[in-house]
Amino acid sequence: MRAAALLLLAPLVAPAAPVPKETNEQAFARLFGTAVDPNKDCEFAFDGKKLTVKAGKGDHALQVSGGRAGAPRTLREVEGDFTAEVTAAPGVRPPGAKPAMEGRLLKFYSQGLLLWVDDGTYVRCEHAHIDRLNGVVSAYASWELWKGGEWARPGRPDDGQLDDARPTRLRLTRKGNEVRGAWSQDGGRSWNELEALALDLGARVRVGVIVNHNTDAPFAATFEGFSITPAAGARK
Repeated sequence: MRAAALLLLAPLVAPAAPVPKETNEQAFARLFGTAVDPNKDCEFAFDGKKLTVKAGKGDHALQVSGGRAGAPRTLREVEGDFTAEVTAAPGVRPPGAKPAMEGRLLKFYSQGLLLWVDDGTYVRCEHAHIDRLNGVVSAYASWELWKGGEWARPGRPDDGQLDDARPTRLRLTRKGNEVRGAWSQDGGRSWNELEALALDLGARVRVGVIVNHNTDAPFAATFEGFSITPAAGARK
C-alpha cells in the first residue's frame, strides 16, 4: 500500500513531443542559404540530397563589366576560414541552341562554386564547357576572379581539361585573404590544385553554387554533396 501511495504522489511526466522532420525547404535554407534569380525565370529544385538549378533561355552569365548578372546562384553567409565542396554535373545541352546575344561566336555553359564578396568581387570554381562554333569544343576546370569590377583572372582551359561526361568534384578554400581552388573527377580521391588567389576579404563572405549559360535554350545543372566546413576556430 505504501509503495502504491508513493507512486500516486509521483508527478506524471508527459512523453517528449517528437522532433518535427526537416522539410526540403528548411534543408535548402540550412545548406545553401538563399536562392538568387536575377532574371526571375529560373528554377531551384531540391529533393533533400540533390539540387537542380535550371536557368531560363537567354543570357544567364555573370560578367559585371558587361552588365551581365543573370546567372542563378545560391548564397550563404560564412564567417572566417572554411572549405566548400560540391559535385557538379551538367544537364543536357540542347544541340540546336545558339548564342543568345547577337554577334557572339561561342556557346558557354558552366556550373560550380561561387565565393561572393560584392557585385564587383567574386571567385568562381566551375566545370565549364565552351563551343566556339568552328568545331573546337573544350571542357575544363574554370578558375575565375573578378576584383573591383575588373576581370583579374579569367578562367581558361589550361586550368585543367575535364571529361565532360563525368561529374566534377570542386573545392574552394579560404584562409585569411587567400583563396584556393581544386577539382577532382574521381570522387575526391585525388585533387588537382589551382593557382592561389589573393584578395582583401572581410570577416564574412557568401558562398554557394552557380549556373551560367549564354544560349537561346534553357540549361540545367545538378549539385550533390554540397558542404561548407569551417576551419578550426572559425564560426559557422
